[in-house]
Amino acid sequence: MDNEVAVIADDRSIERKRLIIYLVVAFGISYLMIIPMLIGKKLGTDCSLMVNAMMSSPAAGVALGYLFLYKGEKRVPRFFMWTLVASYALLLITAVLSIFAPSLLMNPGGMTVSCDYMAKLLLCACSACLWISYFAMGRKRREFAGLCRNRELTGILLAAVFTVLLFIRVVAPYLMYVLGNGVLAAYKNQLNRNFSTPQLTTPVKKTLYLLPLHYIFSIAAFLGEEYGWRFYLQPVMQKKFGMKKGVILLGLAWALWHIPIDAVADVYASTGNSLIPNILLRIISCVFGGIFMGYAYLKTGNIWIAVAVHFINNNLTSLISTMFSPQVYNGVQSMWLTLIEVLVVEFVVFGLFIFTKEYRTPEKEQTVLTEDSDA
Repeated sequence: MDNEVAVIADDRSIERKRLIIYLVVAFGISYLMIIPMLIGKKLGTDCSLMVNAMMSSPAAGVALGYLFLYKGEKRVPRFFMWTLVASYALLLITAVLSIFAPSLLMNPGGMTVSCDYMAKLLLCACSACLWISYFAMGRKRREFAGLCRNRELTGILLAAVFTVLLFIRVVAPYLMYVLGNGVLAAYKNQLNRNFSTPQLTTPVKKTLYLLPLHYIFSIAAFLGEEYGWRFYLQPVMQKKFGMKKGVILLGLAWALWHIPIDAVADVYASTGNSLIPNILLRIISCVFGGIFMGYAYLKTGNIWIAVAVHFINNNLTSLISTMFSPQVYNGVQSMWLTLIEVLVVEFVVFGLFIFTKEYRTPEKEQTVLTEDSDA
């Protein structure tokens, strides 16, 4: 009995240390990056490379937990974990360099290369190393690290469903605006011009054709997020707060993690320079989008499906917006009305998945959670 208690105590101690490591890397270092980003903004340099570095931070936090706290565990895929850590470190160094030296001198002859180009090469190289280490590791190591490809057909179907829902989520607020303001005719004219213009359709087709290649060589960034959010932190939050509340709080944490990007780098800002509406939009997107991604992960137990969904979201959202955003929409004055529209659409499209059976806490598990909270 005493041995069992000791084992439980050791497990809890390891979990606490893992969480601390994760929070320091994913949140602590990411928030410290506000300092060089503010300097870059003052200097007028591009801060966008910070995004890829930040995207790699959650997985690096998980990997360091494995490497430091499971030293005697042979099932830990160490090369894979060290690749996650190295990817983050290299992308972070390059991102900081880009603030102070956007172009680096490469030889006495004067040839230079931009940090942006270096970051792209690093991302491709790190992604290639991750694929190599993934296929080189055995089944037991994949299972221990939560990297198995379970229920792939179900996952592919969910990714297809997400693509359709994403299209609806992006287009619906525009339709709500044009219908409410009597400019449907102008909206239709805009769509007709878009589809009848070869200059628009050609880049769209090229982007779609290159998506599979882009997925392969940017996996370090997207696995970098989902391995931290869905694989690691989602179970931690749901064990502590329950299935529904846990995934909602995870979405809030995910949104707060984006604050350095939204407040300083301003890379994905879709609301001009207004910080508060931009953060509120991020919260809505992360909470409801996180519900679907969490559902996909719970349904399949396959982190690669969550990675694919995240990739689809980041790459198709702007593409769909380019195809369907009418010029008349640029005249909208009420950002708060837009927030309400987006909130309604996100809830209907993604939020309703929280009522699926995957988010129901089993009675026995609910009893344990209640006892833990009482204790």
